[in-house]
Amino acid sequence: MKTVIRSTAALTSAHAAGYLISLAEVPILARALGASAYGELVWVQATALLASIVVDYGFNLSAAREIAIRKNDPIFLKKLCGDVFLAKLLMLSLITLPILAAYWIFTPVSAGMAAAGFLYFVGFGLTPFWYFQGMERMGRAVAIETTARLLALCSLFLFVNSPQDKTLGLTIMAVSFAISTTIAIGMCRFEVGSFKGSISGAIAQIKSSTAFFVYKSSNQIMTTAATTVLGIVADKTIVGIFAPTEKVVKAIIGIPLPIFQAFYPYLSRLFVENRSQQNRQALILITLITAGGMAAAITLFFIGPSLMHLLLGPGYAAVNELLRLMVWLIPLRLLNQTLGFAVLLPAHLEHKAGIATLWSSAIALASGTYFASLYSPTQGATGMVLGLLIGELVLVAALLWLCRHGLVSRIQT
Repeated sequence: MKTVIRSTAALTSAHAAGYLISLAEVPILARALGASAYGELVWVQATALLASIVVDYGFNLSAAREIAIRKNDPIFLKKLCGDVFLAKLLMLSLITLPILAAYWIFTPVSAGMAAAGFLYFVGFGLTPFWYFQGMERMGRAVAIETTARLLALCSLFLFVNSPQDKTLGLTIMAVSFAISTTIAIGMCRFEVGSFKGSISGAIAQIKSSTAFFVYKSSNQIMTTAATTVLGIVADKTIVGIFAPTEKVVKAIIGIPLPIFQAFYPYLSRLFVENRSQQNRQALILITLITAGGMAAAITLFFIGPSLMHLLLGPGYAAVNELLRLMVWLIPLRLLNQTLGFAVLLPAHLEHKAGIATLWSSAIALASGTYFASLYSPTQGATGMVLGLLIGELVLVAALLWLCRHGLVSRIQT
């Protein structure tokens, strides 16, 4: 438990800095680029993140759990790390071909923006954070990423001054992720030694991670794809209104992430060793995180408009009402995430949780797309948020049902 507390403290500090950087990026880019150019940058960024979900393929959960159980076995670590890195390269190759084909056919942005987006995608997708999470030593990896992003933030402030600098802005952010990922891979290689991966092992890792991929990707798609889809059904200016609001809400939702990442390996072990203690600690975690999310939503509902005006300046008045609607995603999403990390994943119910999340994400995106197209072009972002809220409510009901019925079946078997 002491290890969990140390990991949580270190990660909370590092992630707090990271989310402050994310918030600081908003006024720098939004003010310098304007709604249209900023919307295009955010659209490419969101599309790159969407593609990186395929490369990650749930290894942050599946590999982290395996490492947490057998982290004192050096031979196992060499093979697992080799297999996972090779699996990521295989997924990278598979997703790159359709990306290039889609760009060649549609050419939605300039070649410079596309190249920066591709670098962003590679840097984000190949991160070895799963290794440090499983070893319960995540502080250094997060600190490196935070330092790189801080340097990138300073560069954005110094060099991005007009809408013509949108490609430069995305390139700066992409390079920061590429550098931090390269350093983290080097750290992993230094600790583990020579990787011993194989094609068969990589394929086995992909198969074993599929349920985690469905669970995690569905959860991420519900947020990341919303920006991409909105840019298709509306226009990039609406994305420029939606994105700052989504970033503020996402930053608040991400605050408990260090707690999830630190407690997940611990609760996974505890589910096997002492199930009653695991249940008590999971219930406490769910209650505290959800209550904190509700308090944050209420606070942001009242002070949000003033905060957004301070961040964005003139030209973004439409974000005020959008923010007051979007804040209710905070307690719903935090409840769903805590149910997953604290109850369902430690109980090996990731397959059922993934199916529930996949369906709720499909409902959210379908509803959001419908409402966004139904509203006037200037109100399309409101329609997308309504769809996201519907998806989260469906997921809350599904995960609570799984916790009550699926967990009982799991324990009895």
